Amino acid sequence: MPTKKLGLFPLNLRAFSLIEVVVGLGLMMIVMLFWQPLLAGIQRFTQQDQYLIHALQAEQDLQADVRTHKMKMVELKESRVKLEGQDGSKSKTYEFEFYAKRGNEGMIRSRPNQDGHVPLFMQLKAAKFQATSQGFLYVLRLKSAQPFEGGVFLEP
Repeated sequence: MPTKKLGLFPLNLRAFSLIEVVVGLGLMMIVMLFWQPLLAGIQRFTQQDQYLIHALQAEQDLQADVRTHKMKMVELKESRVKLEGQDGSKSKTYEFEFYAKRGNEGMIRSRPNQDGHVPLFMQLKAAKFQATSQGFLYVLRLKSAQPFEGGVFLEP
């Protein structure tokens, strides 16, 4: 090991060998290659949770809307439910339908009296409604391909 004397204190000169540098760079490259897929997987799982939380919140909003307006079922098709409810003293028609624009992600939208729409469930691939004796059930396929099932109870 070479030493160099400068004044009173000797200096030890050490350096990395070329092999150590190449091995270190190789390890850094391996870590960088695996880092991106790992982050993408973590991001996908957190987005999946966000989709599910959003769907649960929308389900609560739908139930509250049905109770508030005392809705009763008028018509049910596979991708649409038409309900009738009270808005103050007048009767109003409410429609909940699956809407997707040209194969993109879709939504369940609420349409009171055909006046515009209010998005209810967002980021959906598909939706299907089914009648029951006490209301209706729905199966939604979220953007993350996870199914989400729910139901709405209609008072007799």
